[in-house]
Parts: sequence; structure tokens; C-alpha cells
Amino acid sequence: MTVLASMETRIARGELIFEFTPSNAVINVGDTVTVAVELVQTGPTTLLTDEGLDSLGVVLTWTGGPGTPSFVGAAGDILPNSAFDFEIERDVVGNSARLSVAVLFNSTVFPAIGSDRIPLGQFIFQAGAAGSLTTIVASDPNPDPTFDDLVSGAGTVLDSLVFNRPVSERSFTITVNPANGDAGISEPGTLALSLTIVIGGAAIIAQRTAQRRRIIEGVEPAAPMTTA
Repeated sequence: MTVLASMETRIARGELIFEFTPSNAVINVGDTVTVAVELVQTGPTTLLTDEGLDSLGVVLTWTGGPGTPSFVGAAGDILPNSAFDFEIERDVVGNSARLSVAVLFNSTVFPAIGSDRIPLGQFIFQAGAAGSLTTIVASDPNPDPTFDDLVSGAGTVLDSLVFNRPVSERSFTITVNPANGDAGISEPGTLALSLTIVIGGAAIIAQRTAQRRRIIEGVEPAAPMTTA
């Protein structure tokens, strides 16, 4: 009985997951990337399609290096799903960005027809240092068991079904390309050699053109034709 109960709990906890779309990004210094977070039902559960969602809460925490990791710069770079019309919390503190919203006047939020997921929001990350690798993890913004962040339209508390997933299943990575430096610019020696060839070729063409003009004008006799 104990084994069966343990298996049932483990399976239940695997039926709701946070999912990033996409799961990773490679960007350049100075770029931004939008990280979209969704709550997805998997396996046999129909919790989201049956009960929908009345409130949500998630915090994205980032770590990485070398140098400055990619980051969310301000609360304005957090864009919640507009179907949730009541904002509880939306801010950036240190290396984390928090989002907590609910429905107040709007109706319970359900997945789109034929879908198994509800979009939670988008987080706009700015590129960190060149060559940096940043790992972003979705977590419970209020781990206190008395605080319910994810609640269905029927009042079912979903926190424990999602936040107990392995970190590897709720993470996103951003890789910033190394600085290219002088890529695309010729080496000084190569550039000088190229210029010498161009200038020399132009001089030969100019010399032959002037000689042809003198022949035409009768100033200089044409070179005699030779036969084999």
C-alpha cells in the first residue's frame, strides 16, 4: 500500500509542469530575448481544461557567468497574461523576477480550445556579458505552504503539483555569443598586400591606355607584328 501511494503521488506531481517556449536561446551582446512561461497539463490529468485557473504566481531566478548573466531589467519587462486582470505582485529584486496575478472581474482562465496549456506571462531578458551562459529556473514565489499561488477555478490548490518538479524540467538557458572583435576585418599584412595589387594593377592599366592613345595620335609608332 505504501508503495502504491508513493507512486500515485509521484504521478500526480508530474501532471502539471511549467514550460518555457522555447527552452533555450542563443543571442548576441545588446540583444534581448522574450522568455514565455506556460502552465501545462500532461498525462491523464484534465485539471486545467476542467477547472481553469483563477490565480497564478511564479518567480524566475537566474544565475550564470562568466561576467554579468542575462537579466530582467525592470518590472516593465514582465508581461502577464492579460486575461488575469488583478495584479498582486510584479517586480524585479536582485537576480529574480516575480509575477503574481489573479482574476477579479474577468472569468476563470482556461486553455484555448484544443490546447493543454495556459500562458502565464512573458519575461524580457537583456543579454549579459559576451560568452556568458545563464540558467533561469521557475520556482514558487511564496514557498510558505499556507500561501496558495496557483489556484484553479474550482478552488483546487496546484502549488505542490508544479513546484516539486526537478529543476531540469523547469529551466531555460540563454547563451550570449562571444564578442567577434575584429572578425571580418583583414589582417594588416593582407590588407596592405591587397592594396598594393590594386594600385599596381591600376597603374599598369593607366600606362597601357596612355601608350595606346599616343599610337593612335601618331606620337609613338606601333610595335611591329611578329610571326612565328
